[in-house]
Amino acid sequence: MQLHTLTFAAIGPFRDEQHIDFGQLAAGGLFLLEGPTGAGKSTVIDAVVFALYGDVPGDRGSAKNLRCDLAPPARAPRVFLDATIGGRRFHLTRSPGWERPKKRGTGTTRQQASVLVQEVVDGEPVHLTNRLDEAGHLVHDLLGMCLGQVTQVVMLPQGRFQDFLRATSEDRHRLLQQLFRTRRFEQVELWLRQRRTELHR
Repeated sequence: MQLHTLTFAAIGPFRDEQHIDFGQLAAGGLFLLEGPTGAGKSTVIDAVVFALYGDVPGDRGSAKNLRCDLAPPARAPRVFLDATIGGRRFHLTRSPGWERPKKRGTGTTRQQASVLVQEVVDGEPVHLTNRLDEAGHLVHDLLGMCLGQVTQVVMLPQGRFQDFLRATSEDRHRLLQQLFRTRRFEQVELWLRQRRTELHR
C-alpha cells in the first residue's frame, strides 16, 4: 500500500481542514511522524485507518467519537484518502456518524456514517461503492488483512508495541505469515522435506 494524500476536517483535535501530501514526504522512501505529545500524530494514523476500515485503532475510542468537539456545529467530519493498494489507485472518502443541526427547527439529528469508494482509471475516478459493508470487504480483500491485523502489525498504535511482543509465538507467526505472504516458502520447505525423505528411502 502506498499513501499519496490525506485530507481530513473536524476529526480528533483538528477543527479545520488538514492536508498531508505523503508523496512529497516519502520522496526519499521513508518518512517519520514526529512531534510532542498532543501534536496530532495519532490522529493522522486514525484518519488513515478510518478511511480504510471505517474505525480507529487501539483504545482511543470508537469512530463514533471521532468528530472534533471544537468544530462548528454544521461542519461534517470527513476523511479523504488517495492511496494505491494492490497496484490499483483508490479514492476513499468516509464520514463517521455524528449529530448535525436539524435543517428545520432547533436541535440535532443523527447523521449516519457514510463511505464513497472510487478507483482511479485513466486518471478519472470511477464509482465502486457507497455501501459500508462492500467498502470493508473490498479493502480487506485488497490488503489481505482485517482492521485488527493492520493496527497490530502495520500501523501499530502508540503503546501497543508491547502487546505485539507479548503475543504468543503462534499468534505472531500467523500475523507475520499473512503480512509477508510466506505461504509459498513454507510449501517449498515442505516439498524439500518430502523430497529428502524420498531420496533417503
